[in-house]
Amino acid sequence: MATRLAPLPCSKELIPIGFGRIGQKYQFRPKVVSHYLLEMLKLANIEKAFIVLHPGKLDIPAYFGSGKMAGMKLAYLFVDLPIAVPYTLDQAYPFVRNKLVALGFPDIVLHPEDSFVRLITRKMKTEADVVLGLYPTDRPHKMDVVDFDGYGSIRQIHPKPSKLKSNEVHYAWLSAVWTPAFTRYLHEFVS
Repeated sequence: MATRLAPLPCSKELIPIGFGRIGQKYQFRPKVVSHYLLEMLKLANIEKAFIVLHPGKLDIPAYFGSGKMAGMKLAYLFVDLPIAVPYTLDQAYPFVRNKLVALGFPDIVLHPEDSFVRLITRKMKTEADVVLGLYPTDRPHKMDVVDFDGYGSIRQIHPKPSKLKSNEVHYAWLSAVWTPAFTRYLHEFVS
């Protein structure tokens, strides 16, 4: 809800961050933060996206519409359940239960731009049910920190841990891809 940034004239996902090229060569316009995520998904050959919203964020579908601007097909789902990621994700269950799912947070700009290409490639190579995009963080107490072994297998996820050794490098998950098996698991878990 961007309460630390308030008051804002729009949802935080629509805050302009930089400029993007449109139309003819050398024409630029402000690019909103969530547009970066849609571009990354498109780069991974993802053509359809569901944007899950709280009812107070109607400016997002008003801005992106059908998705033509992003070169994708967009649909919008509304959540009024507890504000937690698993419940929010489960809103899309009826529409994605038999699909490979890619998840990104629309208020976070990730690098590199081909992150989802890499995640999908890793998923196909390893046949894992879930592949997380991990990023180093210097604020582990504000994120879900992932403990993984030397092979990249996840041992445990620590949601916003208050006690971690400050001299260690910590990694948080900020993107993911997963199979229908994990979608079913998540659905059963939140049910």
